[in-house]
Amino acid sequence: MMNLTASLFSGMILLFLNGHGSENTDMHSDSGETLAKIIVHSGEYERFDTPLSFSLDAITHVYEKNLRLYELTENIVVPVDVQFTGGNPREMHWLLSGHTDRDTIRIYELRKEHTQSGSKRMKIERNPDNYVLYSGDKQVIQYNSGTMPAPQGANPVYRRSGFFHPLFSPNSAVLTNIQPPGHLHHYGIMNPWTRTTFRGEVVDFWNLAKEEGRVRFNGLASANEGNVFASLQVHHEHIAWPDTPKETIAMNELQEVKVFHQNDGSFLIEINSRLNPTEKLILEEYLYGGFLLRATDFWTHENSRFFTSEGLNREEANEERARWCVVSGDTPQGKAGILIMSHPSNYNHPEPVRVWNSDDTRPRDYFINFSPTMNMQWELEAGIDYTLRYRMLVFDGSIDKERAALIWNDFANPPQIIIDK
Repeated sequence: MMNLTASLFSGMILLFLNGHGSENTDMHSDSGETLAKIIVHSGEYERFDTPLSFSLDAITHVYEKNLRLYELTENIVVPVDVQFTGGNPREMHWLLSGHTDRDTIRIYELRKEHTQSGSKRMKIERNPDNYVLYSGDKQVIQYNSGTMPAPQGANPVYRRSGFFHPLFSPNSAVLTNIQPPGHLHHYGIMNPWTRTTFRGEVVDFWNLAKEEGRVRFNGLASANEGNVFASLQVHHEHIAWPDTPKETIAMNELQEVKVFHQNDGSFLIEINSRLNPTEKLILEEYLYGGFLLRATDFWTHENSRFFTSEGLNREEANEERARWCVVSGDTPQGKAGILIMSHPSNYNHPEPVRVWNSDDTRPRDYFINFSPTMNMQWELEAGIDYTLRYRMLVFDGSIDKERAALIWNDFANPPQIIIDK
């Protein structure tokens, strides 16, 4: 690592490249052709196991099994775990591992060098009705592709597919909840588009008892495993007027969940949605929409804590804007929590937050919703992709506002990557 002020960044990069060119072999292994140097500048923020990626297409068309990445530090060459994804573009992924100070550069070399594939620490367990993403031997999050039936004795209309539950903490506590009494349409983590207009009619895709709309799984698009992350991409259909002669796909969604390796044992999870309506769809101004997490019913106002990026607590935060929020508390396995982050590229960012207040006479479970349409409508045109991005850090113990802000800045303002061929 090399520390520098932002104003000296360009000059220091030139000095490094001039002083550490390919002719200096003291920092190189005995084999492998150097294809490019990759310079990462941390920028204004500290970094913690930051996910990084770039397109390989502009550098090389060498087959990925013949590529290795090394970090150059203190005259030592350190092999770096990488992961490749195909398609257009081909990409290489790795972590800016450990803690990196602000205004720091880290230097890597990409080399043409045959590698042997080893075991993967970020894995996916494939089951008939679900996919479970793992970090090492620990379950992180489960995506449910199969249809979960309604609870026994309840209206069968409350069945659902295409949602996340359970979400686990590193100490293996379950942090989400489904089908809670009185709210059988709540399913772990989902996007609750409640008041929409399609073909001139109001359609509720979330409140299943209305039988106006629903969301269903319609296939796996991709799955990736490796030493950097495990990910799934799934297709969802947002169905207007299901099980009637008018049944229509109003919107297609490509949703991705990606779990990154973290050296401190926490879980870093991204959930991104690409929405594409089949016809004009208006997401009307309403309390609910976007990203919703129904938390474990073990958390009450007595054994948990909630705060937002604006310093608001559970009693103050409802319908206020936030870049991120934290909920944490006791579990049967010990203290754990979730930092939920909204990306600046999201519609109506910073998004308003819907969070239930506590109730002294009847403690209410946590219901946390980043809703971009809480205070303004969003008109989606047919055939256009609209993207929403969210990230969660799931941890044991607790974190403070300063650490949460650093983690969000890592998401919102990624390091700068410069490629020198």
